[in-house]
Amino acid sequence: MTVPLALDDASDRRRSSKRSQVSKLPDAMAPLKDRPSIVLTGRQLSSVISEAWEVLLRTTTQPELFVRHGRLVRLAERESGIVIEEESIDSFHGRLLRAVDWFRVNQRGRYDSRPPKEIARDMLTFPDPRSPRLDAVTTVPVFVPGGRLIGKRGFYPEEAIYLNPTGLEQLPDISPIPSQSEIARARALLVEELLGDFPFVDRTDLAHAIGAQIQSFVRQLIRGPTPALLIEAPTAGSGKGLLADAIGIVVLGDSIPACSLPSDEDEIRRTLTAELSLGRPVILIDNLDSTGRRGMIHSATLACMLTATIWSDRLVRTSQKRDLPNRALWILTGNNPRLSMELARRCVRCRIDPGMEQPWLRNGFRIPNLRGYVSQHRPQIVHAILTIIQAWVAEGQPKHKNLLGSFESWSEVVGGILDVAEVPGFLGNLGAMYEEADAEGQMWREFVDAWWEAFGETPRKPSELNKHCHERDLMLAARGSGAAQSQMTK
Repeated sequence: MTVPLALDDASDRRRSSKRSQVSKLPDAMAPLKDRPSIVLTGRQLSSVISEAWEVLLRTTTQPELFVRHGRLVRLAERESGIVIEEESIDSFHGRLLRAVDWFRVNQRGRYDSRPPKEIARDMLTFPDPRSPRLDAVTTVPVFVPGGRLIGKRGFYPEEAIYLNPTGLEQLPDISPIPSQSEIARARALLVEELLGDFPFVDRTDLAHAIGAQIQSFVRQLIRGPTPALLIEAPTAGSGKGLLADAIGIVVLGDSIPACSLPSDEDEIRRTLTAELSLGRPVILIDNLDSTGRRGMIHSATLACMLTATIWSDRLVRTSQKRDLPNRALWILTGNNPRLSMELARRCVRCRIDPGMEQPWLRNGFRIPNLRGYVSQHRPQIVHAILTIIQAWVAEGQPKHKNLLGSFESWSEVVGGILDVAEVPGFLGNLGAMYEEADAEGQMWREFVDAWWEAFGETPRKPSELNKHCHERDLMLAARGSGAAQSQMTK
């Protein structure tokens, strides 16, 4: 037989013989007028939980609690901006204490109490179905399906986003059908003013930088994942971090909080899962290091995460898995990074090259303090971005024809906007990037070609092939620098 769980404490149980008198005290059971109150005595857990949910869902004009893939979360103000944090048993118990006056009653009347933690634990485990869903926080006005632009601060339940456009409350109106002169002015502000001092290798690199800025404004229109923007340069001090900040300040209103890519795969998983759990609009992995295995940057976790719309993993210090929406703009930076093919095909490249050994000594910039310029002119830059997106909407949202595998929707939307804005080069350098990433495959192809040219179908011993490679500087990375026997074995 199942015994219903009651909420009486030890002192109430000792007075169980007097419970019949409690029902005769309607004044003690009545709620107070100034604050919500819940009486615990003589009630079942399910009844108290239902009443607690009613109080939490009706006492605020804007939601304070949300559901993010089955877990209760809240919005938290941090130095880097508003982030999403999961409610813990302690924080939720404290919320119940602050939101409601809790009482028990006996034959002498009402006395203060507190909610048992069983209530908080049950409510965390089984959120009320009426709790609004939250997927992400965004810091700029966004276009939603249908081409509608939303820009007012607050929670948007249909889109499951919280919009926090700090510093953008007084944006000028966007023309419903921007003229060619308006598009040209917007393009000039982005291409010539904002990014004009960066030494992009070709027009594709510039297109990808502008595409990264556009992405956050149209993320609700993109179905599925988005590739990472790889900002690379031949040497330190070339401006990779500055370019990332120029993008980040436009999107966030401040520099992007950066993290590094750990060398251990388990640590990579923990680090990136923690970053994704915060729901930030932009995630920056700075200074990729190519000194690992075979000088190649590879992470199965990062590769999988970049193509996942929902990332499933355990958060730190927990045993249960969490499903986290992947809605962020991912930015990677590095000096001549050598990516594995699995990572390379999940990135679009933006390469800058100042063409000098000590690029940090450069001067003569049109905008000497770019970070300050972007902060000061952020509303105008955002207005320019919204103008070229609105022009694309007004033309019927034409899709870009050249698609990147696994990121087809992103290619259609971002490429289509760049086409309307007449910014050329989108996805134009993928072949060169993949060729560099496939350095190992290229090494083997050169070896096989030389083998066939020298010996044809005639069988050869490993020692002869190793000597052939040595004479022609082939397979250097694969053979290593050891003795001849070691090289032949490899």
